[in-house]
Amino acid sequence: MMVDSVHYKEVIFRKAQAIDNIHLRNILSQNEMESWIKLSFEREPDYFAADNLMGESYSILVYKENNPKEIMGMYSCSFLPVRINGNPQYLGYLGGLRIVKEYRNKLRYVKNGYDSIARLIPDNSSLNWWFTSIASDNKPAKKLLEAGLKGLPVYSSIGEIKTLAISANQAKKSGILQAVSHKEINELIAFYTKQTIDYQFAPILTEQWLIQLNGKKGLSIEDFYVVRQQGVIVACLALWDQRSFKQTRVKGYQFPLNKIRPLYNLFAAMTKRTPLPQVGDKLEQIYLAFVACDQQSEEQFVLILQDVLYKIKERNANMAVVGLSMENPLLALIEKYFHSHSYQTCIETVSWTKQEQPDLNSKSVQPEVALL
Repeated sequence: MMVDSVHYKEVIFRKAQAIDNIHLRNILSQNEMESWIKLSFEREPDYFAADNLMGESYSILVYKENNPKEIMGMYSCSFLPVRINGNPQYLGYLGGLRIVKEYRNKLRYVKNGYDSIARLIPDNSSLNWWFTSIASDNKPAKKLLEAGLKGLPVYSSIGEIKTLAISANQAKKSGILQAVSHKEINELIAFYTKQTIDYQFAPILTEQWLIQLNGKKGLSIEDFYVVRQQGVIVACLALWDQRSFKQTRVKGYQFPLNKIRPLYNLFAAMTKRTPLPQVGDKLEQIYLAFVACDQQSEEQFVLILQDVLYKIKERNANMAVVGLSMENPLLALIEKYFHSHSYQTCIETVSWTKQEQPDLNSKSVQPEVALL
């Protein structure tokens, strides 16, 4: 039976409610990702506005038992319609883990957190394992989670994706993109399914989901585009603008970028790269989501992406963000012809017992980063 809270020694794990909005937003704002550029992934002005983008979402708040105002951290779970071994599944995704600095590296809290999942989150997954993503350069987290420690689930690395932030200064209008109409939805679904069925964790587009999109989550059917040749779809994508409820904010730069940023921005202006924002500014980015292209039209993707970047500039953004499998041929094309910043993410399965290991084929991983 599901409960709303779980009590451990000194600590309470509780399902997040509307009254927790400010706490959840503060945790996201104050716990940035450490890299050459420090970024915080925020949800302003309403944390819960970013829930249920595709599927269902849950968030858990962690705090001291004797002081509910002493917030220790949070985590979130989603259930997403994805393909596994080519088949449709409804799979749990474990993400949104944030731990306040003074409570990091305390293993008992980590173990409590995993124990709380089964008691707080209804397991609506169609399989007996979930998946998650970890920054590839986050060596401490990977070492801990993959160590097979007692009390922790079994983590297994199964592949990597690369997320690219592509400068919109490389835009060029061609008019090659055509907005999708409601009467084209089934054709769009058929093409996207055919092109992505060989990727693990690729999202599943359905007529029901596409029809109900109303723009409140930054996406409507009018934000989907296709490219046609002789009347047949050869490529598709969506421009998913999540800036009204999800933001990526710059919190700092490592040396030497913290010293030479103005000089780099002069170089960026001359070479059509994305300038590095001031500390405190948010990135003006739009997700390039649900990307698919047939093999015969891949070389045309350069022209397609230039047109995409033009539309992004029209929406007052200065970069496109797309996540692709390391084996996706479009990745090599983008990196060859476009200036971008990138980071790699490891996709891992999460098995609750050693006896419940995933049975996966060798297909490449490519979840949709706009959903993670």
